[in-house]
Amino acid sequence: MHPSTYSRLRRYPDHDSLGEPVMTRRKKRTYFVVLLAFLASIYVGPASAGLKVFTCHEEWAVLAETLGGEKVSVFAPETRAPNSRRVQVPGSIVTILKSSDAVLCSSNYKWLADAIKKSGNKNIQEGAPGFIRTDKLVPLDRIEDGHSSHVHYNRYVHSDPKRLRVIAGQTAARFIQLDPDSTDVYRANAKNFIHELGNMIGELEKEAGRLSGKSVVGDVYSYYLLDWLGLKVTTSIEIAEERESTAVIHTKFGSPEDYQAFAKQRGVLSINIPFAPARGSNVKTFDQFFRTAITQLVNNL
Repeated sequence: MHPSTYSRLRRYPDHDSLGEPVMTRRKKRTYFVVLLAFLASIYVGPASAGLKVFTCHEEWAVLAETLGGEKVSVFAPETRAPNSRRVQVPGSIVTILKSSDAVLCSSNYKWLADAIKKSGNKNIQEGAPGFIRTDKLVPLDRIEDGHSSHVHYNRYVHSDPKRLRVIAGQTAARFIQLDPDSTDVYRANAKNFIHELGNMIGELEKEAGRLSGKSVVGDVYSYYLLDWLGLKVTTSIEIAEERESTAVIHTKFGSPEDYQAFAKQRGVLSINIPFAPARGSNVKTFDQFFRTAITQLVNNL
């Protein structure tokens, strides 16, 4: 693994404690609450077979449906929480959690912990089999924050297919524990997904082989993808000012305006890549996500 440097962006107040951008904070928070309330009615409709899975973000909703197929009913907000510490969770979300069999999230965000506590659902409390934290399933790389003495770790691991294979296997094992009657489905789907990822890894590593060793600036969301491909990544614009880089790579959630401005200042390429697969987007699967992102990198770097 190549040495990497992390730090919060210089405009630290524009990001929450987990690195989420908080642009137009009040407007986005209001939209988030209204959207959650609307979608809640869909999730808690007529009972369905298998597991009800609450996911905090779309990438984990995609994984849950990939592993569970028709055996799972999955809920995920259609927008990322603008500030994980300040989201006002509507009662409808608490209602969703009351009937959930599993929660699949990148971490135990404060808003999530508060909502689970209000739900009273012991099956999804942290430590229960139904509470699945991806940041506890694989090792995380450290974020070196020049503005703080606290240690932070990058939990946006979905863009590393090798870690994703581990997460898929561990998540399927939890689904089997919670719904043993559907063991064959979860096991077969996980096996296929992990096998397909393995084949894809070899193919895409070969395709992107010439990128290895290049020095780039990237946001925390694109980091694991870039690191997997062997690029040397600096995620702090402040530190990047003191280093040579061939390009700036960012996603729509990584304060793209800041990265684009830095690229223009340095006279290097600015490359936007997908953040993650999402069921309602043009990039609906992890295979499409990885192939799309790497095609953009290979064609531009």
